[in-house]
Amino acid sequence: MLPATPTNPTNPWVFPTFEVFNTNFQWWLDPDVAVGYIYNVTGGPLFATYQAPTLPFDNNYELFGSSDSCSTFTNSLGLITGGTQFSFGTAVDCFAIKGIDVANMLDPTDTMAFNAAVTFDSLGMVSVTQTPITQFVDPASVPGPLPLFGVGAALAWSRRLRRRINA
Repeated sequence: MLPATPTNPTNPWVFPTFEVFNTNFQWWLDPDVAVGYIYNVTGGPLFATYQAPTLPFDNNYELFGSSDSCSTFTNSLGLITGGTQFSFGTAVDCFAIKGIDVANMLDPTDTMAFNAAVTFDSLGMVSVTQTPITQFVDPASVPGPLPLFGVGAALAWSRRLRRRINA
């Protein structure tokens, strides 16, 4: 269930009214996560380069172009890594980035969740849209911080043990 985005950022997010039909039923608030974004120039200069941010989980993505007026994105433009600038070669008016790992749990309503950098092919006023591509993810299926901490501690302990054995 997603809340309505407030018009003022200091206002609380308001969830739609719903009926509680079972007191043991768990309600997942905002289970959709962003797994990609569609970028579209709706007027002005075109995109020349793109740089995705570096995220904690799986920092590799794929860019896709459109051959049908920016409605579907199936033409692979290449694989990219977060933090590395990608040049389109020939400027484009739209593209999609896909393959964001669900473990990053990017909130599709948070405009600061995926800060990317773009450059344009010319000067002038530009209008750009960014639309999240979402996927429903059962939060119980994404590992929490405690199991990840445990794996890290086990790896550190095994390295220390190897050093003692080799010494």
